[in-house]
Amino acid sequence: MCTYTKLINNTRLCKVILYYIINFFDPSVKIISRSISQTINRSMIRSMIRSMIRSMNRSMNRSMNR
Repeated sequence: MCTYTKLINNTRLCKVILYYIINFFDPSVKIISRSISQTINRSMIRSMIRSMIRSMNRSMNRSMNR
């Protein structure tokens, strides 16, 4: 779980930096960047959930085998 929180924090920082850079250069890019960040968030959350489910399944299988 520590790695997950680290990942989330890192991505959040990157997003903030990107957001400020984009705002500085061109305000019209804001909408596009927002949509992109939303899609990234969704995909990240999905992948995290999948990996968590996989690990859960593995642990369950091990316990069942024993």
